[in-house]
Amino acid sequence: MRKVSGKHLKNQLQHIGKKFNYLTVREYLGHNKNSHAVFSFDCTCGKRIETTLSDVKKGSPASCGCRNGKYINKDRKLYLVWYQMLKRCTDESNKDFVYYGGRGVSVCSEWLNFDNFSQWAIEAGYKQGLTIDRIKNTGNYSPNNCRWVTMDIQAANKRYSNRGKTIKVDGVERTYKEWAELLGGSASLIYDRVHRQGWDPRDAVTQKPKSVRKVVRK
Repeated sequence: MRKVSGKHLKNQLQHIGKKFNYLTVREYLGHNKNSHAVFSFDCTCGKRIETTLSDVKKGSPASCGCRNGKYINKDRKLYLVWYQMLKRCTDESNKDFVYYGGRGVSVCSEWLNFDNFSQWAIEAGYKQGLTIDRIKNTGNYSPNNCRWVTMDIQAANKRYSNRGKTIKVDGVERTYKEWAELLGGSASLIYDRVHRQGWDPRDAVTQKPKSVRKVVRK
C-alpha cells in the first residue's frame, strides 16, 4: 500500500480514535490500489480488522463480523428498513441513490448504529406494515424529521414528490411537496388550487391555509 505524507497524512491521522458503529479507528495503514485510505479498527468485542475508512463510514462493515445476523433474526423487517435507508443514502450503485444520497440526503450519525435506530423506531410507534417517512422532503433521516406512516400515506406523498409533479414560481421549480413544506400546508392542497380551482401558481404556494379559510367564509 502507498502511504501519504505531509498535510495529506495529517488529514488521515485526524480520524484516529473516532468510532463508527462497533468499530474504532486505531491506525492509518496506507492507501490501496483504488486510492482508498485503509485503517486498522478495534471492534467492541476485542477483535481487530483492516479495511477502508470509506466502507466503515457507510456502515459496511459495522463490526468485525461478530454482529452479523444479530438483528436480522430478531426483527428482519425493521433491520431491512434500516439497511435500505443506509443504502439509499450512501451506496452510489443503489438504484435510488440519485433521489437520496445524490440529492444530499443523509442518515444522522446516531442512526448509523442499528441499536439506536431500533430504540427510536419502537418509541416512535413502529409496527410491521408501517414505512419510514421523512416529514421534510429535503431533510435528512433523523429522529426529528422522521415518522412511521402507512403505505397509503407514503404513496400519496410520492404522487406529489416525483419529478413529473413540479411547479415553477418566480423562476424557482420545486415539487408540490417541497412547496407545501414552505407553505405549511399539504402538497394536495397546492395541487388542488392550481389544477382544480385555477389558482395562479404564485398565489397557490404563498397563501397560507388559514387565510384561505377566512376568505371562503366571507
